Amino acid sequence: MGMSNHKPNLNPSNAPDPGVKHEDRDMDVKAVLGFGVALSLGLVVVHFICVGVYHWLAVRPEGDHASSPLASTRQTYSGPRLLVNQAQDMDDLRAKEDALLDHYGWVDRGHGVVRIPIDRAMELLAQHGNKTNAVLSGAQP
Repeated sequence: MGMSNHKPNLNPSNAPDPGVKHEDRDMDVKAVLGFGVALSLGLVVVHFICVGVYHWLAVRPEGDHASSPLASTRQTYSGPRLLVNQAQDMDDLRAKEDALLDHYGWVDRGHGVVRIPIDRAMELLAQHGNKTNAVLSGAQP
């Protein structure tokens, strides 16, 4: 069926409302084209400004700018610490942790703070209870 066979619907219930109107003027083509040209010119200008700043920064001598006051306090960077043997690194870490958990040692010798093995700490806690919680709750130790 072609478009030429289409008959308009003349049913009065589908008739357009006389109060409904349409836009009687088209868009301003000159204004749209002017905006497009202005936008394009603006982009070209910004492009050349960016290229100029880039070249200015590229040819500028190194000593031409003031250094940060933090530059002298910066530590040298020796590169990333690579995990060459992850299994050995994990074993070393666990050995250090076990040494802390399973042996006596000083935490702060000046204040008399010591570290005791975790098993001994659990035994003492089971024998004497947690006096810190009793003091906080108001009970007598």
